[in-house]
Amino acid sequence: MITAVGAVLIVLSVIAVGLRFYTRFSLKTGFVWDDWSILISLSSLLAAGVCVLTASIIGPDAAWLAVSYTDPDCVYTPANQAHLKFSWISSILYFSIVFPAILSILLMYNRILAISPSFRRQVYTMGALVTLFWITCTLANIFNCWPVKWSWVNSLTPAEYCFNFNIFWVATGIVEVVFDIIIIILPVNMVRGLQMSLKKSFGLKTVFLLGAFGIVTGAVRVEEAYLDDKRSPSYDDSEVWSSVHG
Repeated sequence: MITAVGAVLIVLSVIAVGLRFYTRFSLKTGFVWDDWSILISLSSLLAAGVCVLTASIIGPDAAWLAVSYTDPDCVYTPANQAHLKFSWISSILYFSIVFPAILSILLMYNRILAISPSFRRQVYTMGALVTLFWITCTLANIFNCWPVKWSWVNSLTPAEYCFNFNIFWVATGIVEVVFDIIIIILPVNMVRGLQMSLKKSFGLKTVFLLGAFGIVTGAVRVEEAYLDDKRSPSYDDSEVWSSVHG
């Protein structure tokens, strides 16, 4: 189920981004920063997809995964550790899927809507916050345990060597939802006063619809991932919604 949903979404993403680049190339309009930003997001999505697929192929059964969260006597075979490493890498790449996509939207706003200094400042401020949060979340994900190897062997990890990744994952999800809401609200006043072509109007409406969809899927991802009294979230329960949200 997870693999199938992920594969379909990756294919749709490749088609959408491919059409975007093909259109710009055909019309000889040139490529701009929001194009390259969405390409970073797509590249990260493909890399994460490979990691998730590899993890699912070599992965253990659901019963072992459930035990691995809590049982200090859990035995980790080389295959188990490889599965968890690939899952861990995919969780790191997640932030390089979501935040470049948000930056791409902000860069598009700056390109077609930034006709006033105040709106441009808002876009720049939001872009700086998104970039800072992207870097911070990626580093926190990599170094959520020290030494780093404790990041994927859950039940063997001494509590004093790791922060509560369950709370971190949920908190970042909440911030993403807030960012999505701001992305929708930010250009509303500007759009009202603009006379735009049908093409630009359609593009902005699509962004608003995707933003609303992102708010819903982001909220579901947060709810599905949280586990009471655990240091790690439920990746199995949230992976589909993470794929959809990303």
